[in-house]
Amino acid sequence: MAAVATPDAWRTHDWRKAVDYHATLLATLLANGILSPTSRAICLGAVQEALAMRELSVSTAVAVARKRSPPLAIVGNDRRLSFPDSSVDFI
Repeated sequence: MAAVATPDAWRTHDWRKAVDYHATLLATLLANGILSPTSRAICLGAVQEALAMRELSVSTAVAVARKRSPPLAIVGNDRRLSFPDSSVDFI
């Protein structure tokens, strides 16, 4: 399987800092059972949050953003999500 190319922005210090910040907040939700590794999670526009969740073992986390950026972000409208009812555990 070929590696997915990552945008240059994903390699910057500021981007990494944002991922670490979100990971700190999300780790509390994991510890309190609000979020779990089996959660089907959507992040609205925040690709850093999706990466933070994946690094915390929430493997199905995906961001809905204006621009597709696999494997973390799909194109979508955050006001009209294209996911079936009851298919998401955490937004």
